[in-house]
Amino acid sequence: SMIVRSMQCTEHSGAKIEDLYLRFVGNRHGATLGNFHLKLPNSSLRLDTLWFDYSPDDFFNSLIVKGSIPPSRITPSDLGSFIPTIKDFKEPIHVGGEAIASKSQICIKGLEVYTHHKDFSLQADLTTQIGRTFSLNLDTLNATPQMWQIIKEQLPKINDLMPVEITRTGGIAANGSAHLSRTDSHINLLAQTD
Repeated sequence: SMIVRSMQCTEHSGAKIEDLYLRFVGNRHGATLGNFHLKLPNSSLRLDTLWFDYSPDDFFNSLIVKGSIPPSRITPSDLGSFIPTIKDFKEPIHVGGEAIASKSQICIKGLEVYTHHKDFSLQADLTTQIGRTFSLNLDTLNATPQMWQIIKEQLPKINDLMPVEITRTGGIAANGSAHLSRTDSHINLLAQTD
């Protein structure tokens, strides 16, 4: 087991950790990461207990990870040393939700993402059989035209996908399958909206 009660550091590229606290306990069949709190200059990320279950004989094929993020605040510019395209994005983003993941499946429930001034908000659930099928329930997607413009400027690769004219959607449920490879990719999708 390991406990980090307080840690501060500044990485040579400028990334700064103001405080880190965590408790890690593990054995041959599982591990827990609890009481995790990471404080960056403008961000505060918390994790409820994160569970890792696995077989020592086949770690990667048997690994199951589950946990949740209670409401936390992440400011993208704090990660600008690692992702240069977001270094000027100073609007805090609030995030929370629960997840369980294995080699073959990812399930995210109660995902909530919104900006501090509510210029952008998203609420969704997602389940995917990796490389096979997916199910998405998008309960809320709201953004001001100004926020869409900021997103498009910060992430230029989505310019063709997200026209500025979209500012709000109702509930959307989507089910489908996806095949993604280096030489061939396709998605089959059935979407319903209210």
